[in-house]
Amino acid sequence: MLERIKSKIKHNEFVWRYLTNFGPTVGYKLQSQVLNLEERRIVDALKNDGIARTTVRELFEDISSFEALVRETERVKAMRAEDIATARGKANRPDCRQGKSFKLSLLGPKPIFDPQSPFSKFALHPAIVRIVEAYLGMYARLQYFNIWINFAVDHPARSSQLWHRDRDDIHIVKGFLYLSDVEASSGPLTYARHSQRRGPQNLNPAAIVENGVLRTTNQQMMEVLPAGDVIEAVGPIGTLVFADTHGYHKGGHVREGERLLFTFMFTSPNADLPKLMTGLSDVC
Repeated sequence: MLERIKSKIKHNEFVWRYLTNFGPTVGYKLQSQVLNLEERRIVDALKNDGIARTTVRELFEDISSFEALVRETERVKAMRAEDIATARGKANRPDCRQGKSFKLSLLGPKPIFDPQSPFSKFALHPAIVRIVEAYLGMYARLQYFNIWINFAVDHPARSSQLWHRDRDDIHIVKGFLYLSDVEASSGPLTYARHSQRRGPQNLNPAAIVENGVLRTTNQQMMEVLPAGDVIEAVGPIGTLVFADTHGYHKGGHVREGERLLFTFMFTSPNADLPKLMTGLSDVC
């Protein structure tokens, strides 16, 4: 009972904002931050729907950071060609269906943050930071980035391919930059509109327990979520999707081809979660 009370207090919006993150909240409110029309549209969509789509050409005046990221991704792919081939071969093997064998994180399980790398520069692009901080209403902390390759599989959805909430913070902003064309068969990020904490959708679907984690099947979700509130974020190369992943979402269940993307995650500065990258202790 005591633990439940502590958890409820910790996840109270007022406590989260004005006690746990008082300094970052007040500091952000005291500074003058001006968003352009596209940045404001994305923030409004995040607040309303929990998800927003744009493209690098619509968001950035200069797409050189995107082009540098693409070149570096190709370099990493070439360097890890053997690992990719091995992972691709295991993705559909019945004896390898544990964890997230359908996905390979190209930068490793705990990437190294190098402020000069194209990945760091893209994740910390001023337009992205402005959007994240305007949505959170405080200075934010970059917690993670990586390149994911999702392989085509013929097994039923499992793990993060099922509906779930991320619980690293009460508001989380993740970005998904598509480095391949993502169609319905490519495992697009799929989101339950309005299911973020600020949203009006008070979803309470049934769930299954998979390896100690609550997951919701598509059938269970459709029992409580109107079909019109399912947002399937398909898009061509260069699509950039922002989502508050404390809301219900799923993705990566590829049926044809492969999905290649760059992903990044921001939370409040004082979120209580383990270090997901090396060298990020002083980066906000």
